[in-house]
Amino acid sequence: MLSSIELALRYTLGILFGLILPQALGILGYYITKNVNKIFKAATIFIAPVAFILISISFWSIVAGRINQAGQSVCGGLAGVAFATILLGVFFHLGVGIMVFVVMQVILKKRKTV
Repeated sequence: MLSSIELALRYTLGILFGLILPQALGILGYYITKNVNKIFKAATIFIAPVAFILISISFWSIVAGRINQAGQSVCGGLAGVAFATILLGVFFHLGVGIMVFVVMQVILKKRKTV
């Protein structure tokens, strides 16, 4: 059984690596391409979903490895859950990435006019 501290740490790391880190990488990519062509700026929308895919694949690989270490076989249910969560996470990060991109465009246009 997990203690309260371990559970809080797991949730905190899950939120950090699943939600905050991919979006932070997307914003960082936007700032890096601030003075570049608009096509490259628009491509930064895809940084967060790609980062989420990489993080999710590593997470689900660790989960499958732990199941194997426990002496059980990994079934198709785990693959289904992994696929569903990765797909929903990619759509979430894509939507949030588009919203952040639009907000950043508006903020930078207002700063240039002031």
